[in-house]
Amino acid sequence: MIEFKCKACGAPLSIEKHQSIAKCEYCNVSQTLPNLSNSKI
Repeated sequence: MIEFKCKACGAPLSIEKHQSIAKCEYCNVSQTLPNLSNSKI
């Protein structure tokens, strides 16, 4: 499992499967997530 952190404050991001944008619960910064696919691994 890959862990993503907020680019602004470093807090861990809660991400749902197939989500492309995450919003930090701590500082409210929205960021686009990379498109990761098992077919490319």
